[in-house]
Amino acid sequence: MKIKALKYDAAQGAFEARVDIEHNGRTFRYPCVVRGPQSMDAQMVRDSILFQASKMSGLTERIGA
Repeated sequence: MKIKALKYDAAQGAFEARVDIEHNGRTFRYPCVVRGPQSMDAQMVRDSILFQASKMSGLTERIGA
């Protein structure tokens, strides 16, 4: 999984990113939004975005998370 185009939207009060997930030789792209203050811990933002993308892709179900 790779986080791409991470930015903070102050008007929405949220971090926005796209996450690319490779599976069976194909790349799938997922738009993710994590609400929180701009001062939110960077690792928490990354973890939340990756978890959200995993859920959207069904990856968490395949790995039993």
